[in-house]
Amino acid sequence: MAANFSSSGSPVISSEELLAIYQLDEVLVLDTRWYLDGRKGVDSYRSGHIPGAIFVDVESVCTGSGGPSRGRHPLKNPRDFASALASIGVGSGSRVVCYDDQFGSIAARLWWMLDQLSVDVKVLDGGFQAWSGPVEIADTIARPNQNPIGAPETWPSEVLVSTSDVSRISRSKGAYILDARARDRYLGQFEPIDRVPGHIPSAKSFPWTTMIAKDGFLPPYELRQLFNGVLKDQSKPIICSCGSAITACHLLLGLRISGIDGGFLYEGSYSGWSSDPRRPICVEEC
Repeated sequence: MAANFSSSGSPVISSEELLAIYQLDEVLVLDTRWYLDGRKGVDSYRSGHIPGAIFVDVESVCTGSGGPSRGRHPLKNPRDFASALASIGVGSGSRVVCYDDQFGSIAARLWWMLDQLSVDVKVLDGGFQAWSGPVEIADTIARPNQNPIGAPETWPSEVLVSTSDVSRISRSKGAYILDARARDRYLGQFEPIDRVPGHIPSAKSFPWTTMIAKDGFLPPYELRQLFNGVLKDQSKPIICSCGSAITACHLLLGLRISGIDGGFLYEGSYSGWSSDPRRPICVEEC
């Protein structure tokens, strides 16, 4: 059964598929629940989680430090990330399933980072609410992995863009910039956390929620239609942005499911862009 973990090639796994393998020693289930409104994910974890799941604090495990242009949640250095993961049991050869309770929009950040380090990782489609198996309340005690993931000194430059890159691209319109935030935030009608409301000039609104059906992601062919409705010029690169490079990873996950190649992560996202008052802000449709 464990051999089937990678056989589908899909970056998501259904509740039924996970139910068949979640108790295997080589499969690690990680709970990544996190909330923009200040609620604590660990509280949700302790109110009920998939048996054996280990809680992962996105703020500490996935987030590093950096200047304002890198946004609120800059990527943790790859080697520090690998070390943090080893402390909770993830190492070379691990098979990982991550989930949240927001249809994968948070878990996708961990998925993207693990995927860049060639870890076999999937996101539970539909999130915790789709889980059809038993639930436990007690914390799972992590067993450190003595064989950590091999990690480079820096994240691959071919999958990331910086704020200076986006500044140039925004002017030239040489790539699509997709904004995963809610549409009212994109239009500057509501902004709960960043310095100024609005969006990056030339960015297109593409809320991550549009990729979701009742129980999880839309089927691949419907996702392709959804993306192709915005990506008119197939030759242009695709840059995914959000507030702080979390739900942007959900767009990258959706692209992967749809079969559309490529996609860059804008690490700073809107929080990095808007940190400098000299950068232009738009509140109209692009």
